[in-house]
Amino acid sequence: RVEPTERDLAYQRFRRGLSPRVFSRGDNAAYRIRYTKLGQVSLQGQLDVVRMLPRIFRRAGLELVYTEGFHPKPVLQYGPALALGLPSVSEYADVRLMQEIEAEELHRRLDDVTPPGLQILEVARVQDGVKKLSKVLAVQEYVLTQSADWFSRREGSQTPQECLQALCNGVLTQEELCLTRER
Repeated sequence: RVEPTERDLAYQRFRRGLSPRVFSRGDNAAYRIRYTKLGQVSLQGQLDVVRMLPRIFRRAGLELVYTEGFHPKPVLQYGPALALGLPSVSEYADVRLMQEIEAEELHRRLDDVTPPGLQILEVARVQDGVKKLSKVLAVQEYVLTQSADWFSRREGSQTPQECLQALCNGVLTQEELCLTRER
């Protein structure tokens, strides 16, 4: 008797209306990862990061859980996307792994293979039923910096702190704030 090949088995599953691939989800452990996006990595867009993170997991020897179907994709959820070129000191991603692993071990293995500028800050095991990142992350903080000579060109005898405070108060009293991005 001849054993059926993987191709034969895939065709049989397809004929029954199932996915041609067999998916094993293992322990299916979920983790929330907090990371930075600084330096050269901050110049990469969200879609580049979406492609980068699964590669990092592969390099670390960690097996991700994939969606079922003809075009499987890793089960990863990301926080809100930043504008291109903005560095970040706290980005978030939720990931599902095939096997459960200690959070400290996962952190160490990921940190060993991340590119410069992308640093893993924190890894936490997430229980089932925890709210999605899109529901949890509701605030974004921005840090504005200005060179010292900008303050010296300002009229008046305000200190840099007073000048910034007046500028921030003016912005915060506006009912609507329109920003124009120059490219």
